[in-house]
Amino acid sequence: MQGQLLGYLLEQRIAGRLALSLVVLLVVSSIPCRGAEYATEAEIKKAIEKSKTFLLQDIERGTNRASIGAVALLKAGVKPSDKRVKKVLDDLASRCQGDEFKPYSRHAGIYEATVYIMAFANSEPDKYKAEIQFLVDWLIKSQRADGGWEYPDEKNSADTSQSQYALLGLWEASIQGAEIDPSVFDRAVRWHLATQRKDGGFTYEPGQAGTTSSTHSMTAAGTGSLHICRMFMFPSTKDSASPFAGDSSARKKKASDRKKFGILEDPDLVEAELEKSATKSAPRRTVGGAALNASIGRSLGWLNQNFVVRNPTGWPMYYLYSLERAMALANIEEQLGNHAWYREGATHLVRSQNERGDWRGNGGPGPSTAFGLMFLTRATHKTLGRRRVRRKIGGGLLAGGRGLPDDLSSTSIEGGTVKQRKMTGPVDELLAVLEDPKNANFFQAQEALVETVILGDPKALVGKTDKLLKLASTKNDEVRRTAMWALGRSQDITVVPTLIQALSDPNLDTMVEARNALRFISKRIDGFGLPAQPSDKERERAIARWKKWYLTVRPYDEQDDLLTVEQ
Repeated sequence: MQGQLLGYLLEQRIAGRLALSLVVLLVVSSIPCRGAEYATEAEIKKAIEKSKTFLLQDIERGTNRASIGAVALLKAGVKPSDKRVKKVLDDLASRCQGDEFKPYSRHAGIYEATVYIMAFANSEPDKYKAEIQFLVDWLIKSQRADGGWEYPDEKNSADTSQSQYALLGLWEASIQGAEIDPSVFDRAVRWHLATQRKDGGFTYEPGQAGTTSSTHSMTAAGTGSLHICRMFMFPSTKDSASPFAGDSSARKKKASDRKKFGILEDPDLVEAELEKSATKSAPRRTVGGAALNASIGRSLGWLNQNFVVRNPTGWPMYYLYSLERAMALANIEEQLGNHAWYREGATHLVRSQNERGDWRGNGGPGPSTAFGLMFLTRATHKTLGRRRVRRKIGGGLLAGGRGLPDDLSSTSIEGGTVKQRKMTGPVDELLAVLEDPKNANFFQAQEALVETVILGDPKALVGKTDKLLKLASTKNDEVRRTAMWALGRSQDITVVPTLIQALSDPNLDTMVEARNALRFISKRIDGFGLPAQPSDKERERAIARWKKWYLTVRPYDEQDDLLTVEQ
């Protein structure tokens, strides 16, 4: 299970209170139809493996469409050292040398540039850093004055698909540290707001005759683009402007169900709380947040009202891939209104896959299979640094006395549902409970600590450094993880060496909380690029960069500390 900000659960609860009526409506409408037969996990995994086998054979042809296949394979876990993938990467890199971009097709240059970026970013980004920046510069130069992108050899009007790909490429590049002028996204938002239809949807070429109706594929594309722009223009806001955001099935679960078995809320590493504390100045904007949020809400509303997974308007496989990206960027993990978008889409793909592992569709079996594979593997979700959590205990097991906790003294029964009574108390008392992970009130204390700091007193952990460092040195993963979160709120720069050391923690949850705490203390929104599931090399690189940063800010009395010796 991947780590997450412990404060996220509380922030979701606050947002829910502010928009209670909308949440209630969505919860009621998000109950899936009974009797629906969705594809099983085993069937989905089998479909993934079959499509990987097909694509590994398909990319050996070396055509211009091998790049999207390589991207899907990389996102599905195939190593860049695989000889078939490496051959594609070498070919793509050769087209980014010198002063001129050399795509297979100038007409498809925008598409190719973005797919190349995705391939480099998901393989060995440090190795291809120059190529990524080269393509970023090319994409920025290709943007029209009105903010959209068009086919390089056409000068009529921008289109939603080209624009989606350009923004996707810029976003993936930014994750790897590429330099991008923020005004690019402001212009792109203006174009999308100007071309969005009254019904909330998007069409392919809004300036052309005969393309007046909103389509599924283009609305999913436009929704994803709006979210990407929003992340750059308004980094302090939460994941989505829509009440659809968040896992509605998780919202319905009781806090006791989530906590007492040691399983926290589904991950969300967008880190809104962190971004609120950052000192990084926002770029100059000509579009307000309210207008952008309203646009996102309308486009998500269109997708909800017109939801399908079969026979959409637009290219079917391209639509599913765009839908996955839009849902991930909007943090809609399971339910879009009353639509179980992933389960319905995955079931359709499992049932329609050909025996050899491909899917037929516009653009040929190679690209279509790549799109299908990226949907099934939740490719964008992984890029965002999230990983779904499987609950060990469902709410139904608690009804009727099944799955009850051993200690019932801190529980109550409401409507046949077991609820854990809320814990309160001074911070010192909560920390004392957290010293013993076997304490029946451990997870209650964990939640109470988060609530105390976020809702009550942001300085509640100031002066508690010694106790927190003691917790950070324990062998229990959950205690260490909680300690890392708390150290990030201690406002004590001297805890940085402990947090840096925790970047080597074998427990990924603890590592992620340490990374987030370093970002929080340093006010560096992006930190130094350490992903949620890093390789050993990525850990080493991040540790070295954080050490270098700390040497420039550490207190005078720590001038001769261990970090200095190690440099």
